[in-house]
Amino acid sequence: MLRGRPVIKLALILCLFSVMVIPATIASADEIQWESGGKAVLYQGDNYTLEEYAVEVADFDKENGMVLLHLTKNGVILSKAVLNATLDEYIYEDEIKINIYNTTDDALSHAPTMWENPRIHIELNIKEKPCIYLDVTTDRTKYKPTDSGIRVTCKIVNNGAAITDMNMYIDPEGLRVIDGRSTKQVDIPVNSSSTVTTRLRVPSMLRKQTFDIPVTLSWVDINGVARNLSRSTLITVLPICNLKVIKTAGDSIIELYVPVRIEVENTGIVNLSIKLSDHVPQDFELVDDQDLNWHFDLKPHEKKCYSYFLKAQKPGEYPTGPAIAQWNMQGENFSVTSNAPWIIIDGACIIINKTALPGEVDIGDNVTVTLSAINTGNAPATVYVTDHIPAGTRMLDGNTTLGTTLEEKQSCSTTYIITMGSAGNIILPSPVVEIINDAYSRVQISEMISINVSSPQATETVPEPTVQHQAVESTGPGLPIFEVAFTIVVILLLWVLIRRIE
Repeated sequence: MLRGRPVIKLALILCLFSVMVIPATIASADEIQWESGGKAVLYQGDNYTLEEYAVEVADFDKENGMVLLHLTKNGVILSKAVLNATLDEYIYEDEIKINIYNTTDDALSHAPTMWENPRIHIELNIKEKPCIYLDVTTDRTKYKPTDSGIRVTCKIVNNGAAITDMNMYIDPEGLRVIDGRSTKQVDIPVNSSSTVTTRLRVPSMLRKQTFDIPVTLSWVDINGVARNLSRSTLITVLPICNLKVIKTAGDSIIELYVPVRIEVENTGIVNLSIKLSDHVPQDFELVDDQDLNWHFDLKPHEKKCYSYFLKAQKPGEYPTGPAIAQWNMQGENFSVTSNAPWIIIDGACIIINKTALPGEVDIGDNVTVTLSAINTGNAPATVYVTDHIPAGTRMLDGNTTLGTTLEEKQSCSTTYIITMGSAGNIILPSPVVEIINDAYSRVQISEMISINVSSPQATETVPEPTVQHQAVESTGPGLPIFEVAFTIVVILLLWVLIRRIE
């Protein structure tokens, strides 16, 4: 609420400013079409929004029956207007209109500032915007050189005020117009539509090319504002020389051949001399060692087919890779690749692995042997594995046989311990494997294992130290030195004993 003379002066200044501005805006308001944004009753501090605009009741001048409004757009203040709180109108730059009105439904609206809690009845209006929609389509997205033309259809829908002398321009981006016009003027009444069709020539090119066909509308709306609207559509034009290459491959089981077929069709309008090549995918073998390179000529719309057989090495799902067709036209090289089908090979694939640790031992040491089996195929299989211990070894613990049914991705194992009884390089033979199942199977067995067995090293004896003695005269031929020394000691003892007796 305004309190004191400075505030009243400010209100009067704003009021004078609004008096100067409003007539200019009202003069052009009669020609503007407005859309109502709704009505509201606002007290001091309240605000009302319409799209990106907002109106806030900043203050009241009760004595003069005025109200101070703040008009903002996206939070930025556009204007501060002082209006009559009973009945008034304010237009900001022909974009938004504020109406203050009274109503018989509210007796206080005829003197809204003359009571304790003043309020205003307000209506917001925004300048009517054109409601024009444009849709651009073609009769197809890809065109061949033999097609009669490119049909472009432009549909204009008007959900707003009537429009006269609307200009439509089609930019064919280098494409020649053969039926219709690239520019046209149309009138669109209120809530109506109009359709314009143009036909373009399909160009002849060596390579495939994409064209963007834009359509632009320009007009002046009922408010005198120049407007425009653009839409576009994409098309692809195929070259005069083109091939369609289709590759097919059948599924199979592990023991049968896989048929592969390649079909080539000349979809262009000129003769072609073609080189077609394919390759053997990984984990397959080529049957009969057939050459996968072909040379041939094709007339327009002519087809040729080539086939060969593969042999799978193990079950699974495998990509084949694309076949490639190549040709030369006017000194340029061209190529087309086929699709790349997958091949499914059904069956069980059992991988047998045998390990022995440690790999170097002494005679009498133990070695742990492990047998494992895993099914990497896509069919179940019953597996029997039998292992044999080599000569020079002795079974200590465990089981050398393994028997079970393995589903897809399942595995099993067994472990046994042998004692090494002889030295040398001991070869552990590969196990014997038997597969029993309804589907076809493939078995892979790891290589044989060797164990290096050493003899225990002999204990080294330390020689006793030798004592050198003085040479003693031999008492006879062949008499040992020990016995000579013993005899001398005995004689000396007897001589000492005799001397004591004397």
